[in-house]
Amino acid sequence: MRMLLDANQQFMGGGLPVYLRTKNEVDDAQSYTDLGFQATDEGPTSGFTDTQIFPQPEVDEVSLHNIGLNQARLQFGARIFAISHTFVLNQMAENGYDDAMQVWRDPSVIGLFYDGRLFSIESITHEDAGGDIIWWKLICNSTDRQVTVTGS
Repeated sequence: MRMLLDANQQFMGGGLPVYLRTKNEVDDAQSYTDLGFQATDEGPTSGFTDTQIFPQPEVDEVSLHNIGLNQARLQFGARIFAISHTFVLNQMAENGYDDAMQVWRDPSVIGLFYDGRLFSIESITHEDAGGDIIWWKLICNSTDRQVTVTGS
């Protein structure tokens, strides 16, 4: 079933690429995304890495109704990302994770980068079929206006 989803997202999905943004060095400082700021890439020695999510995820806007219900956490511009479990399995193998949730909640994860904006991951759920995870549903928040933090 996951193969069908992957094929659909790879060949029928449109839109812009989505990246998982991680810090190159994990620090104990307050995350910039928690404060609503966005990090920028300063070149090959920058403080973060963007890993393209493949197959291409489906991206939908969060409805105004849901933003209203979650007004303390979600802002206008929030998105729902439907990401194949294939990407998560690849990240687990590459990073030596033993729990799929570590792909999203590792201390190095900054958020998702999409359409020139950095999105913080607010809610993580997954859909299962036949005892296996098929895809992940991430509700992510972004500030309506871009604010850039330079340097790393």
